[in-house]
Amino acid sequence: MSRRVNPNRARSVRHAKYEILEHMLSTTLGDLEYDLGGRRDDFGLWEDPPARRRVVRAMKELSEVLVPMKNRLKKYLPKNHEDRS
Repeated sequence: MSRRVNPNRARSVRHAKYEILEHMLSTTLGDLEYDLGGRRDDFGLWEDPPARRRVVRAMKELSEVLVPMKNRLKKYLPKNHEDRS
């Protein structure tokens, strides 16, 4: 009896890290506002322009760290992964 394996499953911890980073980095400010749900008012993204600027800056600074990390993980992706170059 052969077992079917999901071709999209994480093949390694590094592959899983790459996919998590890919999802995190594809998040926009609008998505973040939605994901925060009830905490949206705590951040005051729409009512408080300085708070909004801080969140945008924080997202930019985090992406400056996370993008290189994601790029370093590319070599560990499965050979048939669409992002592997």
